[in-house]
Amino acid sequence: MTGILFLCTANACRSVMAQALLSARLAALGVELPVASAGLLGGGRPPPPEVVSVMAARCIDVTSHRSRVVTADDLAAADLILGLTREHVRHAAVLLPAIQETRLGGAEVLTVMAQVTFADIVTILAVPIVLQPGRVGHVALGGVLVAAAAALLFGLARLLAGRDWVQRVRDRSKQRRWALDLRLSLLVLFVLAWIAQKGGTSILIAGFAAGLVFVGVVRADNAASPAASELCALNAATGQPLWQIPVTGAAWSATPGAGNAIYTGNNAGVLDAWQVTTGNHLWSYRAAGALDGNIAVAGGIAYVGSSNHRVYAVTTGA
Repeated sequence: MTGILFLCTANACRSVMAQALLSARLAALGVELPVASAGLLGGGRPPPPEVVSVMAARCIDVTSHRSRVVTADDLAAADLILGLTREHVRHAAVLLPAIQETRLGGAEVLTVMAQVTFADIVTILAVPIVLQPGRVGHVALGGVLVAAAAALLFGLARLLAGRDWVQRVRDRSKQRRWALDLRLSLLVLFVLAWIAQKGGTSILIAGFAAGLVFVGVVRADNAASPAASELCALNAATGQPLWQIPVTGAAWSATPGAGNAIYTGNNAGVLDAWQVTTGNHLWSYRAAGALDGNIAVAGGIAYVGSSNHRVYAVTTGA
């Protein structure tokens, strides 16, 4: 066996803790075995304070961890892949191997995923039916209620996703570390589980439906707002674009400095310097956490705060 891979949604909480706990246990037993973790969503984020605190209570430090998206190479290298929900297992066992091995295209992949989803739902509904054959109608009705509730929640989430005030609340949540996205996803799960229980069907279908709602909304949101950002220079008098260049990651701020330079920080922890007049890239500095604070430039030094609770001072060369 060459390694174990834990897979969750954001690679910030569950898979991080599982990786750290198993690694610590294996080290205590003197077993040398690579253990890794990854997620389905965008990477570059540190674990939330709650995870850091819980693991610190067990004398395990996870502050250096940064989330990352699972790749085909990760799946190929691991001998054991542990998904923390059915959605994660489905992603690892079906989606990526199907693309790699069968070379399916977009419509064909959607067909395969629809078939797998249908098989999952039938399997979940079959469990209570086998245990209680006389309640087939009741179980089916419960499944329909959960599906209808999940569709309603998905539509509501997609409707609110593009609103400016929603984005402001999410940004404030990130700044204050309220973890609203996590709390709302748990609320969705609990609501669907309650409906499933009252409907007499398996609560497993609630977890499956909640996963589809959450991943579907986030992926659609990511598709609308891709990881690649753009840095634009506009004429202040006319509003006409002077230059426009793609930049990696979500750039949080753009701050002018002394001389012919402007500075940006992004969620990947990279501080970049650009030439004001042309947009040419001058230099980069990589920090240990997402640079989500405002950049201040004084005396030839750029100061910026990071999500790892540090302030970086970088010589600009000006």
